[in-house]
Amino acid sequence: MTVAERSANVRGPKPLLGDRPVDRIYEAALACIDKRGFRKTSMDDIAREAGVSRPTVYTYFGSKKDVVLEVIVRQAAD
Repeated sequence: MTVAERSANVRGPKPLLGDRPVDRIYEAALACIDKRGFRKTSMDDIAREAGVSRPTVYTYFGSKKDVVLEVIVRQAAD
């Protein structure tokens, strides 16, 4: 079970993030990592790219490591 699957039932600002908040955060993280690289990407960068606050990102992912693992898992599956 991926982080996204475990986090799917977490309560959060669904209207702001849409029906698939983890997907939106994933896309933002992928874009940030692509632009800045892993080390230079922060949770603030990811939140800004997704158009949400940093605490909102932490609602779905416990740490930057969790976000990066989600990116790795999805990229490996493609």
